[in-house]
Amino acid sequence: MNQPVKYNVRAGGATRAARGGLDKREGETAWFESRALRILYMKTRWQLSPRLVRIRNLVFDRQVTLLNCVDLESGEDRQFRLDKIQQATVLDPNPS
Repeated sequence: MNQPVKYNVRAGGATRAARGGLDKREGETAWFESRALRILYMKTRWQLSPRLVRIRNLVFDRQVTLLNCVDLESGEDRQFRLDKIQQATVLDPNPS
């Protein structure tokens, strides 16, 4: 089953399309505004892991785009493949 392309990145003059649940606007908002992001990450083909993270930076490789993040629940640095993020929600910076 093919997922629609949600996030296009431009690296090295060639456009690469990553498939996943993080769309461009959500990714940019979370990164540029340093906002928390709730993601559903596919650890294995059958195992999804919910995470609460803040994006530190992006790594553009020839094959894959990686998000270097801080896990807000454990305080540890984590790296996630963009194409394995199944769902993402930018959280409100001022929860009531």
